[in-house]
Amino acid sequence: MEYKTIGKRDFRDFVNKLIQGDHEINGVVGKGTAFVYDTLADASDLCLDYDETLLPPKKYFLPVKETLLTFKTGDPSSYHESVEAEPRIIIGIHPWDLAAIALLDKAFSTGQSDVNYLSRRNQSLLIGIYPTRAFKHRFSGSMITDEHYQVADLMLVDMGDGTYAIEVVSEKGSVLIQKSAAVPADEHTIENMERRKHVVQDEARLSMPMKDLPAFLQKQQQSKVIDRRAERCFSCGSCVLVCPTCYCFHVEEEVDLSLQAGRRTRTWDGCMMEGFASAAGGHNFRETPANRLRHRVLRKGKYLPDHFHLPGCVGCGRCARACVADIASPLEIVNEMNRSIYLPEVATLQKVEDMTDKDRFFEFTLEGRDLDHQPGQFVELSIPGIGEAPFSISSSPTKQGSFEMLIRNVGKVTEAVHRLAPGDQVGIRGPFGSHFAVERYLGKDLLFIAGGLGLAPLRSAINYVMDDRKNYGQVIILSGARDRSQRLFPEEVKRWSRAPDTLVLETLDQGDEAWSGQTGVITTLIPMVSDRIIPSNTKAFVVGPPIMYRFVIRELETLGFDHKDILVSLERRMECGVGKCGHCQIDDIYVCQEGPVFTYESIRESMEAL
Repeated sequence: MEYKTIGKRDFRDFVNKLIQGDHEINGVVGKGTAFVYDTLADASDLCLDYDETLLPPKKYFLPVKETLLTFKTGDPSSYHESVEAEPRIIIGIHPWDLAAIALLDKAFSTGQSDVNYLSRRNQSLLIGIYPTRAFKHRFSGSMITDEHYQVADLMLVDMGDGTYAIEVVSEKGSVLIQKSAAVPADEHTIENMERRKHVVQDEARLSMPMKDLPAFLQKQQQSKVIDRRAERCFSCGSCVLVCPTCYCFHVEEEVDLSLQAGRRTRTWDGCMMEGFASAAGGHNFRETPANRLRHRVLRKGKYLPDHFHLPGCVGCGRCARACVADIASPLEIVNEMNRSIYLPEVATLQKVEDMTDKDRFFEFTLEGRDLDHQPGQFVELSIPGIGEAPFSISSSPTKQGSFEMLIRNVGKVTEAVHRLAPGDQVGIRGPFGSHFAVERYLGKDLLFIAGGLGLAPLRSAINYVMDDRKNYGQVIILSGARDRSQRLFPEEVKRWSRAPDTLVLETLDQGDEAWSGQTGVITTLIPMVSDRIIPSNTKAFVVGPPIMYRFVIRELETLGFDHKDILVSLERRMECGVGKCGHCQIDDIYVCQEGPVFTYESIRESMEAL
């Protein structure tokens, strides 16, 4: 490769000479606080010291809107191709945008060549520059290497002393630079140039080598990270609009006002747009934001690299800046997917209140997101220096912004948790495990049976139903406690009992003079509601101490419940939460992953289950 050097003033003179020539000269210019590619009227408008442009330079090869064909209406033989291209020089392209152009070159030349794109591309000369300013969203160092951006004809390196070093990459570049005052670079300049190329470091990095990304994403297609982020997606398409490697388009006919002639045009389109995947008959095979976001991430990180052997995402970071919902960054998505399974997130305690002499009720928030749990799931809570323990989530997913847990003081971790005050922070991993899938039982009658602390995890499912009460049938809630002092959520129990078509019954093992309700074990309540239950239309949810299950299930069997309609939650010692440590294993079942919620049908043959 040939190397030259030129003073910045001489380079400006060179640009002004080019502006007077036959080529259209485009470059980076400032627009307020932003930077864009625009036509240069004078070299003084050119800005090579910039962080990132709003749009990539692909617009010069794939315009936002262009005419493909012209025609006369009603005359199929009148179609005539339209190719609009003119000689152009583009100045100031960053390496990642050059890498994106390399991908576009391959996409539009592979198989049937796209003459419109290639005509513009072949008449363009590219002058790149290594970055001189940081951009907080950029992670190109994780995505591209030098070989990926060799489509440049010339590459500039700001030497920091009023000069540019120049890498002469192509023959066209060599011919062009001979028209300037550039001189051959000496060995000292070349050596210093290599260091100056990478003086600006990325502030963000991918958590794995780029070569491992396609295989990793293949395994992550069901990742909840995608679902969680997609809940905030507006389907506005900003991320694909600013992306340098997005090249999807939409084709349509436009007829003149005369109705005698028209044109076929193509305009930018994108997979994040709601109607992008619409097909005949009104079917949309990527109807949800989650499906669209999943496709976009895999297209960038797997499909394009697999197909073209070039990066599908070049790490420019434009999508992260453009996304008003702050969900679009491929870097953040992949890194979140690739978090260590043992690494907690920070949660802050917002509120704590006493429930019983041993139980306290805690409300936590995560930074930047909801917990996104389902009723019946659990989390692992960590206190540094003390340890980690699993706890069921007591709040419904319909409660936004925070999550709640009822925690009994029974050991060193729970004792430390009980010492926490609002503002204190803990570590949270999860949510983990299966759940009470009440969202599947719309229109069904529901029977909740809770013994002791069992009301804590069931509260999540009950409140989920209460927040969508009109879409469920009859709800019966049976709750038992040792004595009046051990009753849980008494105010909520009152609220539930006032809901339409809802019956709530409580019993205490030991009553007192202030208790006017039922006494006895919880199974004494079941005969009291048996005449209201239609087993074939009812799902039963049972949570409580192990000794309770055997007797409650026997009563439900007597009523005629099918074993698949009885759901139970199994408490076991769960240390890792991800099915590795072996503590929660029952036969061949890992409770932390396949449970803690099971149908009775799935575990009734297991000797260790109940």
